[in-house]
Amino acid sequence: MSLTIVNEFNLHLLKRLMADWPESELDWQPQEELHSARWLLTHLAIAVDYGLMQFDLAGCCPAEWHQAYGPGSQPGSAENRPSVSELMTVIDESYAKLRSLVPQLDTAPLRETHKVPLLANTPLKTRGDLAAHILSTHFAFHVGQLSMLRRMLGRPPLF
Repeated sequence: MSLTIVNEFNLHLLKRLMADWPESELDWQPQEELHSARWLLTHLAIAVDYGLMQFDLAGCCPAEWHQAYGPGSQPGSAENRPSVSELMTVIDESYAKLRSLVPQLDTAPLRETHKVPLLANTPLKTRGDLAAHILSTHFAFHVGQLSMLRRMLGRPPLF
């Protein structure tokens, strides 16, 4: 199974989840400590920046997004509120960039230790591990959260 195909499938699910999500409901939180759809989308967008930076490539997101929607940020606290359209464009383009990069790299850079302190004491040790996580498990985890929010807003399941 190809890691890039798994990410393309996750992106396909994300697009289906967001297709009928009105901008007016992007900041809804069922509980104060839970993340909104806008937070989750922006977080997905900035996560791929970490993957790109592992290979010394520039990220795609503004620094303000990293601060407002990064690890440890508070749900609903962001002053900067990117639109669904803007977020989906960034997600589509930046994940495509990471997907196209991974198969082209020789194995040496993928075996190098990643540079993300937050994940230093986890089983993810290498740049390759981190890229695989960003393209698969991290993306799928947040798609699952978005699916739950969608259902809580009364929308039908995708399947």
